[in-house]
Amino acid sequence: MPTERLTSRERVRRAINHQQPDRIPIDLGSMRASGISATVYQKLKQRMGLNTPTKILDTMQLLAEVEPQFLDHYHIDVVPLEGSLAAWNGMPAEAGQKWRLFSGIDAYIEPKARRRIEPDGSWVLLDAAGEVFA
Repeated sequence: MPTERLTSRERVRRAINHQQPDRIPIDLGSMRASGISATVYQKLKQRMGLNTPTKILDTMQLLAEVEPQFLDHYHIDVVPLEGSLAAWNGMPAEAGQKWRLFSGIDAYIEPKARRRIEPDGSWVLLDAAGEVFA
């Protein structure tokens, strides 16, 4: 087992090349399949004393953007590199639309997201033509 401390990039590279890294790389949110629920993320942030607004990167699944302070605190090795999210990633949360989730927390969705609350209280997402897609 290597004794030197690797950078995240080196650690991940060794792992995908079937070489021994200094520790197992940690992924939290580098892709939608490894994302974290905005509600769970907000609760974890509160436990670590991080009182920042929560941004939602995936409006359909309500997955949170994992902030740099959180990545550093938990030694996360990977970050998302999804081109369609680049503009929203670079904006402050408050530039988005504030949305109260069913759990009671407030989070922010991207400014251009289109949503509607139905009479029964359910949420739907709308495409550019105003048609429900989720």
